Amino acid sequence: MLLDTKHQAVAMETDVPRLPVQAPPPAVDPVSGLWTLSEHDVECVAIGAGILGCGGGGNPYLGKMWTVGKLKEGKRIRVITPERLARRGIVG
Repeated sequence: MLLDTKHQAVAMETDVPRLPVQAPPPAVDPVSGLWTLSEHDVECVAIGAGILGCGGGGNPYLGKMWTVGKLKEGKRIRVITPERLARRGIVG
């Protein structure tokens, strides 16, 4: 950051955070609607949970780290729509 002649802060190009040129699109199967999470998806969900999760569920960082660890172990994490569950289905 620089100061101009009136001593006001002026942002420089180096002060702007760098974002990826293009984020990878979510991997959603067009037929089944299953969304297979990537590490990028987990990061986005964790950010959203941190912003919107004001219900006292705790910091999403630990969940993010656990989830990324599972992905690195080769596990697949899929998200489905509620309509795909049986009427009295059990999620576990």
